[in-house]
Amino acid sequence: LGERYVYISNPGDGHLDGQARSLVPWLQVQPSRFACSPGQSCELIVQLDTLGLPDGDLMVPQALRIQSNAGNLTLGLRARVRAPQLSLETSELDYGSMAPGEEAEYPIVIRNVGSAPLTATLTSLLPWISVAETEIICDPGQVVRVSARARASESMLGEAPVALAGVRVSAGSAITDITARLTVAKPALRVEHKTVVFGYIPRTSVETRSLTITNDGNGPLAWSVSSNVTWLEVTPT
Repeated sequence: LGERYVYISNPGDGHLDGQARSLVPWLQVQPSRFACSPGQSCELIVQLDTLGLPDGDLMVPQALRIQSNAGNLTLGLRARVRAPQLSLETSELDYGSMAPGEEAEYPIVIRNVGSAPLTATLTSLLPWISVAETEIICDPGQVVRVSARARASESMLGEAPVALAGVRVSAGSAITDITARLTVAKPALRVEHKTVVFGYIPRTSVETRSLTITNDGNGPLAWSVSSNVTWLEVTPT
């Protein structure tokens, strides 16, 4: 809170009565009513609540109105507000493609472009994301990096990689949700025939059959084929 005083004098020969009223919600004046005898003065306390106000110079042409039986007056206000200002340099956590059980980290970059220390909280909004720190303090002009770790699970297979609200960053009245993307990739092997049927083959003949290997999953499939008998050759292996 910022506090200043307004002094009201009565240089006349009659009794002065009046009231003071703030014209903006973040400015308070006490007492709201005043009375001054001839030749006397009274004091009003004006309090400025800077919580929620932006960093920088503040100019309000009409901030306080004084009404009395001797006339009315409107006062302006000038102030320099020292406040933190959150700037997020990370707009999305894109983890790409991961296999079930894999983990990956992505940095959340927070900058304070204000003129006062910034306190921010970080909250994971998804069960597969955890943040290394849940509360940080960032000095003016400084940068803080917080790691957000993702872990892929079997239950996420088949889910489309849409952008979801992943981590919430809160600093006072400023609240920002950072989206997250993750594709869980897993191969799925399918062989067209369970048995290779050659039928009747003359002793001196060589017969060829084909096998079709299909990957029904969404991740790369690494495979190899080998023969368990000497009279069967497979290519490629």
